[in-house]
Amino acid sequence: MWAKRDRRIGLLPFVMVVACGGFAARGGDLEPPGPPAPTLKTLVQVEPRQFIGNADLPLTITQPGSYYLLENLVAIGFGEDAITIVVSGVTIDLNGFSISGSEVGIWDRGITVSGQIDGITVKNGTVRDCAEIGVALDPNFGSNRARNSLVENVHAVANAGDGIRVHENSLIVNSVARNNGGEGFRLSGSRIVGSSAWNNGLAGITALNRSVVDHCSSTGNGTAGIFTSGSTVSASTVTDNVTGIQAGTGKSSIVGNEVHLNSGNGIHVQAGASANVRVDGNDVTTNGLSGVRVDGTGHIIVRNVASDNGTNYTIVAGNSVGQILNVAGVDITTTNPWRNLEF
Repeated sequence: MWAKRDRRIGLLPFVMVVACGGFAARGGDLEPPGPPAPTLKTLVQVEPRQFIGNADLPLTITQPGSYYLLENLVAIGFGEDAITIVVSGVTIDLNGFSISGSEVGIWDRGITVSGQIDGITVKNGTVRDCAEIGVALDPNFGSNRARNSLVENVHAVANAGDGIRVHENSLIVNSVARNNGGEGFRLSGSRIVGSSAWNNGLAGITALNRSVVDHCSSTGNGTAGIFTSGSTVSASTVTDNVTGIQAGTGKSSIVGNEVHLNSGNGIHVQAGASANVRVDGNDVTTNGLSGVRVDGTGHIIVRNVASDNGTNYTIVAGNSVGQILNVAGVDITTTNPWRNLEF
């Protein structure tokens, strides 16, 4: 019995040697093949955009790419533009900061362009207190302009001229123009969506040459809330201006808007407007003069509702007008789909 126990114990050193040898064989070479490669990213890899600071101003951007702010850009002199873009394909992210005048200086324009360029984006910040235009992507009405551009989440505030201007095939979205001396927004052949204009010295929004104004608001401006020439104004709210919506030359559509409490006319189609301005489905109330005033001929006025205006409808002969029905205190029984209502 003791002999058997001794034989089993005698095997243990052999088993342990074999086992340890096996582990050693699987361990392989412990020497590294070389020094570890660096794992930190370069600054360009971390932030490929280019920083714009006060030390860079006034700045002329001559290379396409993406630029951003990490501080407010404040004027310290006079007679210069803060940023001038002369090349296509530039994005400027204001990053929540502002370009502004100060007690010791004022920019002529906050952001402007020179030449015939395309594809400019300005977003996410404020441009204020400039001597001329805040964001000028069409500073000279076409001689210098940036087509196919985007202005997004930008506030243009208290500039002496216009707040924001854009040129053909451009988009303004979720932006605000307030307390500017000229027009809040001026767009040509472009679109503005979900934006607001208030307390500007001239028109809140001026839409020219097949532009579209959609789901915007315009309040307290010095002339028209929205001025249209050959453009479409839809689903917008226009209040407390001199004129609510004014149509000049060009075939415009004024459709489905809320137009209230303007001191003059709610909707005014001027005598010189081209034929076929369409005034359709608007709610026009409590304006000081006419709710809907049409001075020219050859226009279409249908499906509007007007109430509590100085005069609800003032329309000269020579237009196509849906029957005007006074429905104050009575049931509406007409089946005429084109009728205009008043009460």
